[in-house]
Amino acid sequence: MVLSASISEEDSLYIRYIQMENTIPNKINYIGKYEEFKYYIDNTYEMPDDMVSLLVRFLEQNDGSFSKRAKNKEFVQLNESEIKDIEYRYNLIFNC
Repeated sequence: MVLSASISEEDSLYIRYIQMENTIPNKINYIGKYEEFKYYIDNTYEMPDDMVSLLVRFLEQNDGSFSKRAKNKEFVQLNESEIKDIEYRYNLIFNC
C-alpha cells in the first residue's frame, strides 16, 4: 500500500509565503550583524574585504572560534590577543 500526502496549491503557496516571511528578516538581520563586525575589523585591524569574508566564514564554521588551521595558515599574522579579541567581538555581535 502506497500512501501519498498531497497538499493543495493554495497550501503550497502559503508554506512558501511563511518561509519567505521568516527568511527575509533573518537575512536582513545577518547583513546588519555582518556590517557591524566588518566595521569593527576594518577600523581595528584594517583587513581587506576578502579576508573579512573569509574570517566570518571560518568563525561561522567553528562556532565563533578560530580553528587551529586558520590560526596557523590564513591568519598567522594575528597574535593570540588579537585572535581572542576577534572571537569575542564576533560572538558579541552574532550570538547576542
